[in-house]
Amino acid sequence: MKWYALKVFNNRVFEAEGWLKKDGIECFLPTHEKRVERDGRQRVLKRPLLGSLLFVRTTEKSLRDFYQMHWRLLFVYRDTVTGGFAVIPDHEFRIFRMALSADCPDLEFFNDEKKLLNLGDRVRVTGGPLQGLEG
Repeated sequence: MKWYALKVFNNRVFEAEGWLKKDGIECFLPTHEKRVERDGRQRVLKRPLLGSLLFVRTTEKSLRDFYQMHWRLLFVYRDTVTGGFAVIPDHEFRIFRMALSADCPDLEFFNDEKKLLNLGDRVRVTGGPLQGLEG
């Protein structure tokens, strides 16, 4: 059992999560909730925190079978060297989940537009609620 990252197309990330869970595949979908008022009523909107990124913990065969059935709906991130599905090591995924679960309203995720770090750079958080995390 390993962690993999999926990019789900057409705003169907919640639908894909449901299909995976129905097949007994463990999923992690980082979300945030926002209270809004519509038509005089309070509603809670649940949105993906990281676009349409969905994480699954399963075997490669199970992921391959799911992908073959739903290839138009999603993209499985691949290892640039081997071409196989990219595996997220358990310890790195644990750190990622810990960072997401911390009560940090100012937590910011960077994409490729802000090149503060390069691929492979080691980082250690030295202050704040995430102090001690390394990756």
